[in-house]
Amino acid sequence: MKNCKSISIVIPVLNEVERLPLLLDYLKTDKNTVPFEIIVVDGGSTDGTLEEVENTKGVKLVISEVAGRSVQMNRGAELASSEILYFLHADCTPPAGFLQLISGALSHDIDFGYFSYRFDQNKYKLQKFNERSTRRKNIFTGGGDQSLFIHRKIFFEAGAFNEKLPIMEDFDLHSRLKKRFSFRILPHDAIVSSRKYENNGYWRVQLINLAVFTGYYMGISPNKLADFYKKNL
Repeated sequence: MKNCKSISIVIPVLNEVERLPLLLDYLKTDKNTVPFEIIVVDGGSTDGTLEEVENTKGVKLVISEVAGRSVQMNRGAELASSEILYFLHADCTPPAGFLQLISGALSHDIDFGYFSYRFDQNKYKLQKFNERSTRRKNIFTGGGDQSLFIHRKIFFEAGAFNEKLPIMEDFDLHSRLKKRFSFRILPHDAIVSSRKYENNGYWRVQLINLAVFTGYYMGISPNKLADFYKKNL
């Protein structure tokens, strides 16, 4: 699939009024030569997020009937007008020139990909270990903070995000994609919020994430895992 012409940026949100405006400003001012659209999919915000998006020119607002990243990202993908999809969290800032990087990567020999990332703050030295792990393929590749970019056709061929999963939907999709399609991690760091580490401490975040990751592959109910995650982080 060559000569990609446009990119649809899909951002699922729920009460992100503090961070979303900064991200939207960045996306619209990043110098690029690639046509794009921004689709914000809201899952029921009550903090002013909706009003902020409505007052931002050039952004398509979609209201999801269900709150949940899987559902919201799928709705955005269904309404996207571009042949490339880029899924982005509200607290993640892509690298400069990200649209050209995505277009260039998908115009060659890969079907989907991710960016490496670094945190906006490093309160804990061990966060550097997490950052380095995103620069190479491993069992933790495919997390949402690495911001998936993919050909729209391939996304739907793979079955899109599993809407029954309230958590681990990103790893679930990655496991299906990598069996059939080729991918690459681009060594250009996105900037990810470290708020969970600041609020909970490094080891608490690591242990909770590992418990959820392990529980998922052991077959524990995703709903139970999601409840456990929300109660502990």
